[in-house]
Amino acid sequence: MFVPKFWDPPEYQNVGGVRNFLCEHGNRLMTESEALSIGCTLKLDDDTELEMIFVAISSYGNYKCPNTVQSIFSKAKYPQIICATVVDQVDKGDVKCSKPRVPCEEDPNHAL
Repeated sequence: MFVPKFWDPPEYQNVGGVRNFLCEHGNRLMTESEALSIGCTLKLDDDTELEMIFVAISSYGNYKCPNTVQSIFSKAKYPQIICATVVDQVDKGDVKCSKPRVPCEEDPNHAL
């Protein structure tokens, strides 16, 4: 499994990094202004700027998980601003959340 490096932008290096800026390494809760100061945005073709939405799903043998992921993207007005991640715990024979409802060869534009 590949896990990307934790986001730590250069503009926070003068205060000891983003972990120090946010909550003093977990010693306190994040303030509202701190929470609003982080994150990513996406500029659309019409110059509208939208904040990215991070969705985390923890799934334990849930055969409906692929439907959930598909629904997140198919119902979103701006699916391009969604980042979804799944922790999928399955037993032998369970449907994996990453398995699309329709194979990619049949529908290359589906969410999974």
